[in-house]
Amino acid sequence: MSTQDLAMIEQILKGLLLPDNNARKEAEAKLTSLLANKEPLCLCLSQLLTTSNELLVQSYAAIIIRKLFIVKDDEISSDVWKSFKDESKTTIKANLLTALTKTTD
Repeated sequence: MSTQDLAMIEQILKGLLLPDNNARKEAEAKLTSLLANKEPLCLCLSQLLTTSNELLVQSYAAIIIRKLFIVKDDEISSDVWKSFKDESKTTIKANLLTALTKTTD
């Protein structure tokens, strides 16, 4: 994931928070198109949890990640998660743990 990818996804998440309905719909359409490639999207979202300076962006990233995965009995049971490469899973887990330990709000 490049710096450009992170910046693009952060802008999309900011767009989802805008009061302007047209801008929000445009951001939703962009996010929907990114959902076709869930693994790189989740990598970027998990990275934004630790790098974004905006709490609302971090929150939205966490919500989208949560919606992509099904957690049952402390286990992620989603086919989406199972389809990810082990390297991606390790990176996402590390980013989530880092976000949990660094968040003060």
